[in-house]
Amino acid sequence: MSNIIALAQTDSTNNVLKRMALDGALPGTVVTADCQTAGKGRLGRSFVSPAGKGIYLSYLMRPDTDTELISTITCWAAVAVCNAIESVCDIAPSIKWVNDIQINGMKVCGILTEMANDAVIIGIGINVNDSPEDLPEEIRSTASSIRNEINAPEEISREDLTNALIKELDKIRLCFPSSHNEYLEAYRKLCSTVGLDVSAVSAHNHTSEIPRLGKAIAVNDDFSLKVLFEDGHEEDLKSGEVSVRRR
Repeated sequence: MSNIIALAQTDSTNNVLKRMALDGALPGTVVTADCQTAGKGRLGRSFVSPAGKGIYLSYLMRPDTDTELISTITCWAAVAVCNAIESVCDIAPSIKWVNDIQINGMKVCGILTEMANDAVIIGIGINVNDSPEDLPEEIRSTASSIRNEINAPEEISREDLTNALIKELDKIRLCFPSSHNEYLEAYRKLCSTVGLDVSAVSAHNHTSEIPRLGKAIAVNDDFSLKVLFEDGHEEDLKSGEVSVRRR
């Protein structure tokens, strides 16, 4: 059973849990917030977190394994989010590599994993009941909410979805990394990026780098993405930003 700390508001649940981790918080500790004033996304982006709309949750693990395996936890968490959404909302989401959860091709969830000494903080933000007006105008063409995408007549229970998500994360904590093959197989089935034309930029220079164009051809055993670029060479991407190109 996880220890759950529920906050009305905070800057970032990841920040709160990182501080707790450094003070000795136990694996399975969870911090949730009704809203965040400085929610964080990947590559230094912000994650808009309006009150009463979404799930903003961080989960603590202390895996006793090597760094290379720890780097795959984000992908395990993506599978956990998909499982939780499907169990509560009866809709099967997909994963855009590496960790964007989508419904109908629209992003409804992001995951940010951070380290605090030997602790791993899994930060998850899910747009549950947001209307388009709740999201910044510049992302409305690519981001949405679960309720909006499934046309739910009533609000989706954030409590039910939070509970389902924590159960899935507890499962990961107890079986990581021994269930690697199970989660790899699930991730491959859920990943919608394979087979599509993509553009890729590196993580450290994603705002100014000219994207490289290619086709995603496989998810490798370490969850990296194998891409065949237009110049004919293959590369296994372990980080960075991959966007799907629409024809």
